[in-house]
Amino acid sequence: MISSSPVNGFVLGKEIHDDRLLTLITRPVPDMLKPAYNFSGVSMLQLMQPYVERWQRTVDSVSALIKAFSITGLKTSMDNVLSGGEGSSAQLVMRAQLFSMLRENLNTMLIDKESEELFQINTPLTTLDSLIQKSQEQMAGPSHTPLVKLLGITPSGLNANSDGEIRVYNDYISSLQESFMRPQLEVILNLVQLDLFGEIDENIFFEFASLHQLNDEQQATVNKTKAEAAQILISSGVIGQDEVRDTLSKDESGDYSGIDKDKLPDPMDLDYEGNQETVNAA
Repeated sequence: MISSSPVNGFVLGKEIHDDRLLTLITRPVPDMLKPAYNFSGVSMLQLMQPYVERWQRTVDSVSALIKAFSITGLKTSMDNVLSGGEGSSAQLVMRAQLFSMLRENLNTMLIDKESEELFQINTPLTTLDSLIQKSQEQMAGPSHTPLVKLLGITPSGLNANSDGEIRVYNDYISSLQESFMRPQLEVILNLVQLDLFGEIDENIFFEFASLHQLNDEQQATVNKTKAEAAQILISSGVIGQDEVRDTLSKDESGDYSGIDKDKLPDPMDLDYEGNQETVNAA
């Protein structure tokens, strides 16, 4: 029976028990294969290798096909060559050389109208770009990385964008953080608390930073929506202005982070007389 992982390991020449080592394996393998993988998991390089090799073969095949996509031939009499006549092979080679020498747009091709015929075979190239593109897109599969991030390829089409793919990618990264990174960091956080305080405070926790970032226009829209919602709640008597100021002061991502929630601005009296506005400080 093969153990799932070694009990002891060596770090800088010292034998260390496995409960002192934090292992992070995001792509584990069955226990039978763990010794072959040094008790770790499958690397991203191993997952990407077959996809990259297939893409390289596709590119080489397309390049070779483009190089010889058009075949030009000359139907001529082969009786002398097949019968083994003297000098027939040399004459055939000379005819082929003459044919190749004159097969340009600026030259004149001469053929025997009775015994020779010119033909051309062209291979369709309409789907070659699609073959390369599909083969290249498959390389993004193992890493779950959007094409615009991995290869810089933007989606084509009217109003096409990569926002949906990037959001799915961010969700995938967040799931990796929660599944693999959080358990490791929680162990470290608990050890630090035990070393500093002698106990674990359940009120101390951490959250991963959001991967989704808003641009200036989107952030302005969100701030406006929050301000309108706060105004409605204040007008309805659900919350007070001091509670809104407290929320703004604690919002580190906002423009009003760190304001003194207890230092209220001076109230303003606004008197309107027709189109004339008079502002009197109270």
